[in-house]
Amino acid sequence: MKTKIIVLSVLLVTAENVWAWGERGHHAICETATRLVQEPELKSFLSSRGHIMGHLCNIPDIHWRSMGEIAKPGEPAHYLNPELFGFDLKTLPTKLTDLVAEVQLKNPDKNFKLQEILNRLGSLWWRAEQFFELAVLRAQQAAASPLPSDNKQSFDDEFPYNKEVYSMMELMGLMGHFVGDATMPYHSTEDYD
Repeated sequence: MKTKIIVLSVLLVTAENVWAWGERGHHAICETATRLVQEPELKSFLSSRGHIMGHLCNIPDIHWRSMGEIAKPGEPAHYLNPELFGFDLKTLPTKLTDLVAEVQLKNPDKNFKLQEILNRLGSLWWRAEQFFELAVLRAQQAAASPLPSDNKQSFDDEFPYNKEVYSMMELMGLMGHFVGDATMPYHSTEDYD
């Protein structure tokens, strides 16, 4: 029994996935999320799309980073550094206007602007929220669009309904990436990377 515990401990400590989510972790988070949806219509829609949502969840770490200057590793959207301004995760304001006000109170001799605060603090929570709000908007626009009436329209990428649904899915996958980052302990502390 003692040998099994030692072997298991060595495997867990040396396993790559212990250090960060990586591709498999992000994929698992988004694929699993499709199975946890409660709203019946969205649950039905996503039930056969778990694998594609897993792929979409990896876009920020794989595709965006391959674009060089657009998304460098360690950019503020992937982490939070609440200690920098004297917060912890429990006391960090979630509303951006409250955040700016609190930072100004803690640093009366400085005139921090929102973008400077987010660049230093990280913007992980708000990035996930941004993708959520955009996905909801796309879902509303899809619901207001006429459904495809035939096969030609069903497979037409430019048909308004199809464009909105595609965009909604893409945004949900991107949101899932940042939700996954938020659950990673090293992305929510001063030692974020």
